[in-house]
Amino acid sequence: GNTVNYNGTGVQTVKTGTYYDLTISGAGNSTLGGVITVSNNLSITGGTLLTSTFQITGNATGTLGISAGAGLTLGLTTSGTTVDFPTNFITGNITLNATSTVTYQGNYAQTISTTPASYGHLTISTGAATVSKALSSAVDLTLNGNLTLTNGAGIVTFTMGTNNLSVTGTIAGTGNLTL
Repeated sequence: GNTVNYNGTGVQTVKTGTYYDLTISGAGNSTLGGVITVSNNLSITGGTLLTSTFQITGNATGTLGISAGAGLTLGLTTSGTTVDFPTNFITGNITLNATSTVTYQGNYAQTISTTPASYGHLTISTGAATVSKALSSAVDLTLNGNLTLTNGAGIVTFTMGTNNLSVTGTIAGTGNLTL
């Protein structure tokens, strides 16, 4: 297979389609222009990959990695379109650096994936809607970085249920955390 590398320093659009290996290494934001499928590996080594309203479909044998300082933003604060953590990647093939950031910012009751064994920094936010966001399954959540809850015009509540939350960094923000 081949590798497509989006490495621009400014804003760039990731074209819709199927990629064998996809790398995001630029210093700026890369935004999906449509749904994408990754047949092998997805690597975010620089900048932030913004999904907008589009889903990323992975595979069970490839890897998903987010390097130090890089990020993945799921959804839009202005949209109720469901965007989940990239699907079909398995826990053992996901590596999120302790200083990487995953942001769940859908303007709906978004599910926080427990497929990654742990996150680096985790940001949970909303737009105008008052929403509750919860874990995708009944497992404990480990953050090797910070947890940030950010309200828009609405209020975001992150609910852990009976699960444990372990945060190495700080817990901050304007949202609600229910343990």
